[in-house]
Amino acid sequence: RWRRVCLCLCIQTADRVWRLSRQAEEFEPDLLLWPESAMPYRIDTDPGYRLGVHRLAERSGAFVS
Repeated sequence: RWRRVCLCLCIQTADRVWRLSRQAEEFEPDLLLWPESAMPYRIDTDPGYRLGVHRLAERSGAFVS
């Protein structure tokens, strides 16, 4: 049960970070800074996640860190 709750919270947090990052695109930021522990995925081991971050950086013209 707790794992399911944690997974739901991780997904909600990830969705929030992506949503806020997309909203920031209209301001043409130079940098999008994400909290290290906010995302439940690892960019070095998850190709889909890595591609999503790459596309976000391309679209926004911002460095994503």
